[in-house]
Amino acid sequence: MPNKPIIIGVGGVFTAEDAYRKIKAGASLIELITGMIFEGPQAISDIKLGLVKLHQKDDYKNISEAVGKEQTILSSSIKSSNQKHSRQ
Repeated sequence: MPNKPIIIGVGGVFTAEDAYRKIKAGASLIELITGMIFEGPQAISDIKLGLVKLHQKDDYKNISEAVGKEQTILSSSIKSSNQKHSRQ
């Protein structure tokens, strides 16, 4: 990924679903301190196993294929909204 910024998903990651949302929004790294503080070190393993299930459910061969997949949906929505406002 040359010249591409590294996005780190931080804060409020307690479950695989939390981490997966951040990954699909563009994060290629996830910080798990919050989950570990409240759930203990087992949270890492639980999240890892959950991520495997989630990315397989979405038919990705590996988790890196999911990085930023919802970013294009969000970008399109923002562009559309900006175009509406610029016409007013």
